[in-house]
Amino acid sequence: MSTPNQLMDKIKAMPNSTCFLAKFSSVDTALEVLGRLSFVETDPQGIALPTGVMCEVFETLPGAMVVIGGMLSAQQRAEIFSLFEEFGQIEAIALPPEAEQLKQQPRRKLMMSKALKTAFLAALLMGAGYFLGTVCTQFGQAYELILSPSEELLDLLLRFLLALGAMAVTAGLVAALLRPVWVGIIAFAFSALTMLLGWQVSPGSCVLVLVYVLVASLYTVSVARELNERIKFSVGTVTGEQGMLLMALVLVACGSLYLGYAAHIEREGFSVPELYIEMFMEQMEKQIVSRAPEAEREEMMAEFREEFRHTVDEFFEQTVKPHEKLIPLSVAAGIFTPLVTVTRLLSWVPTMVLNLVFYLLTVLGVIKVVCETQEVQRLVID
Repeated sequence: MSTPNQLMDKIKAMPNSTCFLAKFSSVDTALEVLGRLSFVETDPQGIALPTGVMCEVFETLPGAMVVIGGMLSAQQRAEIFSLFEEFGQIEAIALPPEAEQLKQQPRRKLMMSKALKTAFLAALLMGAGYFLGTVCTQFGQAYELILSPSEELLDLLLRFLLALGAMAVTAGLVAALLRPVWVGIIAFAFSALTMLLGWQVSPGSCVLVLVYVLVASLYTVSVARELNERIKFSVGTVTGEQGMLLMALVLVACGSLYLGYAAHIEREGFSVPELYIEMFMEQMEKQIVSRAPEAEREEMMAEFREEFRHTVDEFFEQTVKPHEKLIPLSVAAGIFTPLVTVTRLLSWVPTMVLNLVFYLLTVLGVIKVVCETQEVQRLVID
């Protein structure tokens, strides 16, 4: 029984011959693809070939290899190339001089197709980055909402979780599919630029976005290493490495809150939300009303309000104002841990979405599953 290389050498020795060597996921898949060729017939007894054409299927672990070639016409060469590229992985092509364009033109077309798909995935990540940037802009103006919870705050948090989910899904696609790894890192760098475009360009925001790029780069390298070490592709490998990335994105959002609140305090100073003052005053007024004579209630209420306002202002002037620059940091740090906790609790959502997205991309032919044979070193007794 000949080997693939021996059969290829035999075909190459034929005048004006063409030879293809391709990998397939299984012997059945290889036979099915060969059966689609218009000039080949397959049956349980073997493969029926025209005169001057040789073909053999070799079973490998895993999958199968097919060698086919001989005196093929231009139409037959194009047919083989198209089917082998679609359903398998072409490893080698030996063409006669007049048919070299077959080897170049489809390759250029394939490279253009991969470039477009890469650009599309990078554009998705950039769009998610821009969306998160707009949410960071809103976070930077939400210091009053943080101190005074309302429906607007809930709406902002939902938008933030949606932006974070979009970043997690698109980052997973980029880290899993874009190769070489530096292409994925460049995609993350461009998403950082669109994030700044949707947010603001300032020293503080640039530092926060740089942290995101560094963590995203480590994430991309880690995912690539884990996928290379695994025997079978798993979405869990992609999302399982996202903990630090999501934490970095939460840090960016909390940083935007800090920058916006710090700028506000520097312009106007710190002031307690009127809601809290009114709450304290209402509680104290209830006690005054219950104890004061009815005729003196209004006068006592007016005096109490005036004294309470004066006491609050004096307290904040003497105690809080000297340390008011630390208030934005305290508020940002206070919401960091709850947001990280929420993102961890919802980490199953990006995994579920990525499973669906990878399935749809495979069905649509944007990506495909490829089986590879790797050499493994073992230590055995000689």
